[in-house]
Amino acid sequence: MHKSILIIILLFLLSFSAYSQSISKLKQANYAEVRFFKGKQPSIYKTYKDIDLLYLKTLITKAQNKNNLICDTTGEIIYFKNHTPLFKAYFCTSGSGSKYKSTGGVMLNNGDVKIKAFLNYGSGMLIDEVYCQLQK
Repeated sequence: MHKSILIIILLFLLSFSAYSQSISKLKQANYAEVRFFKGKQPSIYKTYKDIDLLYLKTLITKAQNKNNLICDTTGEIIYFKNHTPLFKAYFCTSGSGSKYKSTGGVMLNNGDVKIKAFLNYGSGMLIDEVYCQLQK
């Protein structure tokens, strides 16, 4: 019994370590793409802007898991360093076509670590504003 508990703890720590490494890589990102799956046509917003990257990085680095968050996927954010993909997260907002009208969310899946969190104010506003502009 004790061995199985130790194995579970070890597996959790290893997966959390891999997640932590991904987060540290994310801080190096100098480019991001926000890809929208819904709307008149799928569209992509590419940004090198410091303020956009700050909002999008903070969204992941400060994410607090909310298991009861209900959301679908209306798009994805891919973080890059010099056009090399580092990290991917999925999001939903009512402004970008989510069937759920509550606060937007972000879903991260890195190995065994799965996190659902609310969008922060800056990233939520950025995503909805960009979506509206791209759909005009």
